[in-house]
Amino acid sequence: MNYKKPFIDILYKSFFKSGLSKSFINRKLKAGKLILTYHNVLPESALSSFFTNNVDVSKATFEFQIKSLLEKYKIQPATEIVDGHKKGIYLSFDDGMLNNIEIVEPVLKKYGITAMFGICSGLVQRSIEFIWRDQIFLMLKSLQDKKIIISDLPLISGLEINKANLNKVASSITDYIQANNKMNDVYGYLDEVLVINNLILKRDLFSQLRYSPMNLSDVRYLQSCGHNIASHTHTHRKLSMLSDVELRNELHISRDYLRKEVGDCDTLVYPYGSPGEVNHRVRDFASEAGYKYAFLNTTKGFKKDHLFIPRINMGNISSKSNFFGILAGFNKLFR
Repeated sequence: MNYKKPFIDILYKSFFKSGLSKSFINRKLKAGKLILTYHNVLPESALSSFFTNNVDVSKATFEFQIKSLLEKYKIQPATEIVDGHKKGIYLSFDDGMLNNIEIVEPVLKKYGITAMFGICSGLVQRSIEFIWRDQIFLMLKSLQDKKIIISDLPLISGLEINKANLNKVASSITDYIQANNKMNDVYGYLDEVLVINNLILKRDLFSQLRYSPMNLSDVRYLQSCGHNIASHTHTHRKLSMLSDVELRNELHISRDYLRKEVGDCDTLVYPYGSPGEVNHRVRDFASEAGYKYAFLNTTKGFKKDHLFIPRINMGNISSKSNFFGILAGFNKLFR
């Protein structure tokens, strides 16, 4: 049990009722933009307690957050999200999953809102079936009540996977990949693990909204509705862990594909976008690839830079006081 949570909730409520949250948000808006970042927006029944990196929001919570924003502020059009002279609140969505077109877009249309959508070209093209971290989770989910074979991790190999240990095992595999230079060929590595465990993962075996990406027609439809389409790289690998060749591929392939199939693409949304995962080497490669703007997934770590634009990562927050407290930046006090 998190014994700090009730105390933190009380503080958020006091900040909200006193007007302090609104004061801090207004101060931020006078200085520039507040860009809210979402990933998956799902029916309540589809939310999972498993290894999903806290990026899932229920449809009800998402609409609650939008309505709460609109009570006090205007959400600015996506066409202005890269305009350095414009200020205000903006929305963005990463990964380009099917729920973005089936659930998110109708809500945005209902309220007359446009947003930026980061698209992985490899998912749209089906060069990959799943993002690699999702593939780890789905593999383990398929192995529930069975023993996993993974020779690189002797402490895990032979372990029977169950609901109690699935998240921990997923984290161990992720840590191993990152610590042992497996990122360049992470999809090949995971395919080998699947073969050893006699598994085949297909999109139609799992929740379509959570794991299936949009297709090219969906992406073109979003653009036709006034939404911005940005590159989210080709296969969603951690860019700072890639060789020069693979880093160029991630950045160039996605931009070239979107320019050819959708329209001009000079905007990048970094996968994982934290200071530990996006460094100045990555920034320089993004510039070399022709991107004029690039977005992080954090509010800190870099000075103002058109290739280091900060955003606020949003979670499944259904409390108005907590929601506005996070927009105000008070969550930094509790880390």
